[in-house]
Amino acid sequence: MSMQGEIDCTEFSDAIVTADISAAYWDYVGSPGFISGYTNAKCLKFYGSVPYIAIGGSVMKFDGTNWVYVGSPNIANAAGTSIAFLDSTPYVSFFDGDHQGKVSVKKFNGIEWEYVGNPGFSDMGGYYYAIIEISLNDIYVAFVETNDYENRKISVMKFDGVNWNYVGPPRFSGIYTNWICLAINGGVPYVTYVSAEVLR
Repeated sequence: MSMQGEIDCTEFSDAIVTADISAAYWDYVGSPGFISGYTNAKCLKFYGSVPYIAIGGSVMKFDGTNWVYVGSPNIANAAGTSIAFLDSTPYVSFFDGDHQGKVSVKKFNGIEWEYVGNPGFSDMGGYYYAIIEISLNDIYVAFVETNDYENRKISVMKFDGVNWNYVGPPRFSGIYTNWICLAINGGVPYVTYVSAEVLR
């Protein structure tokens, strides 16, 4: 188990889980508790054999010995962060506290993190995660969108190179929606989610 108030990257932890199938046991990746302070949202992705995490407003990668920041820490006043890669470039999506809690996306240009399109591009703020996926050079974000917690619904948006546009109607799901997942197959986005109205 991870130490309270800190982040571990460890197998069998309640934080970030990684596996070494060559071993008969689970072990820490780097030092345990490598981020101090409370957090309850994190996303783990690999580029090649290198693990990255997006957590709050920061992105880190494991350099073989330590977890190090990608660019500066605290790149945004962010919640519900997710990470994906276009070639070797990491992109993160998040609910942007500096833009009314609406969805923003940033990418790392090798020196600093910059917005992709306009910040705060969704109609409303969001809840849970803003999940980013990239396929065939197309960038999608799926998220629970709401200005009213009781009326939260799923939206999906796509970047056209300049602007972010809704894929189909915004807020298309049933209400009371949580636990979304986004995948792209052959250029077609798919989402799963749990709703109090129906399990999709």
